[in-house]
Amino acid sequence: MGKNHSISKLTRLKAERLGEIAKHQDAIRLLEREIQTLDETMRMVDSGVDVDAVRPIRTRTPLFPRGGLMRLVLMLLREAGRPMGRHEIADALEARRGDGLKLHMHVRNCTKRLERGGVLREAGRAPSGEYLYEIAPPEIPSRDDKPQRPKLMLVSKP
Repeated sequence: MGKNHSISKLTRLKAERLGEIAKHQDAIRLLEREIQTLDETMRMVDSGVDVDAVRPIRTRTPLFPRGGLMRLVLMLLREAGRPMGRHEIADALEARRGDGLKLHMHVRNCTKRLERGGVLREAGRAPSGEYLYEIAPPEIPSRDDKPQRPKLMLVSKP
């Protein structure tokens, strides 16, 4: 009985992978047609252009929209209501995303930027030795901290 279940599960996984391959092959065919159209258009504009000289470039898809990781880190710290370490933050974000992507390096860079900007501050250390971070309270300027007007300087003309 166990072998039949295993075989049916493996058969299903193989069928899913074959479906993924077929989907990607269709996308590749579409891209190849678009490239042919671009080549023909380039030749129409300039008959002497060497379309084969164009080298591929990699495009990068961002993991988060601009400022998205910072918002998630701050939201997580607010929800927790206590200081958290970088690893704990990254693990919680990975669990929320659920796509298996490792975010430790991104969270480290993000917390450094937030700390430099005065948004986060260190709040001690965890037993593991890791720094704990919390949201820094906003700095409210006192009345004495009024910006000074620049003094006018009289310059004599030569």
